Amino acid sequence: MKKIVQLIPGISISISIALIALFLSFFFNISYILIALLIGVLLNKFFSNKRYESGLIFSSEFVLKLGVGLMGFGLSYKNFMSVGFEPIIFIFFLIFVIFIAGIILTSLLKKEIYFGLISGGAVAICGASAAIAITTVLSGSSKLIKNHLAIVILGTTTLSTLSMVLYPFVFGFLIDDNIELGFLLGTSIHDVVGVVGAGYSVNSEVGLYSIFFKMIRVTFLPVFLVLIILFFKKNGKKTISFPWFLILFFLLAAFRNILEIPVEIISNINLISIFLILVSISSIGLKTNIFLIKGLGSKYFLILFLETVLILLISYFFTIIYF
Repeated sequence: MKKIVQLIPGISISISIALIALFLSFFFNISYILIALLIGVLLNKFFSNKRYESGLIFSSEFVLKLGVGLMGFGLSYKNFMSVGFEPIIFIFFLIFVIFIAGIILTSLLKKEIYFGLISGGAVAICGASAAIAITTVLSGSSKLIKNHLAIVILGTTTLSTLSMVLYPFVFGFLIDDNIELGFLLGTSIHDVVGVVGAGYSVNSEVGLYSIFFKMIRVTFLPVFLVLIILFFKKNGKKTISFPWFLILFFLLAAFRNILEIPVEIISNINLISIFLILVSISSIGLKTNIFLIKGLGSKYFLILFLETVLILLISYFFTIIYF
């Protein structure tokens, strides 16, 4: 009971920041993920003490794992056949290329390979959510990996926000087909929020297609998590252990597509998943020392920028060639 009481202060402040972020994003049309992270970082010095420590650790680890696991309910395979296999194969290829690019860029710039995995996954799949999932797979309890995660979340949400504003304006003049534009937006913008905002800022049809292609990207998240476990996770054992949240992800995805589950239940679980992830991001911000991040250097942000440009160029090239 005492341990539960000790969790309350840290969890409470994380939930409070998440609610504030949602409120501000509604009025200012800014990513709530970015708002939550920035508020947490700004308040770091006020809550970096033992009173909040256990609750923040719980929020940044267990809560985020639960949120990522519940994301499995958001996956539906019913509409995959409507666009054919070529775009799906291309998206897998795109994700793989960006992952490899992340590793190569970190090597060229002499940075840690873990940053390349986290940043590559975030840019290739689903922004902050993928970064969080990859970090948990890497057993990211070290300060360095947590700082890597904070940089990636800050960088990808910022770039997604800029993409949400700029891409529809720029490519709306270059592409006049709703499916093509939806494909480009859905395969090149990092966060789901950015994809939705960009797509529906054009029209409802572009918004529908963009989020559909985005969810195909999200579908490959567990596949690449398994690859990371197999080839990059460091532990002293030769046996492979699958994190419980990854198993939960697969099970819920299976239930969603096998059983007839009411749409209301699916929607509510998706909302819960998003809020849990937002709470975890708030706690990560509260645990992040901005001065430590500044000391890591601008090369990390350069890696994110180059990955963003690469995924945009490849997506645009495929859009022009295929459609």
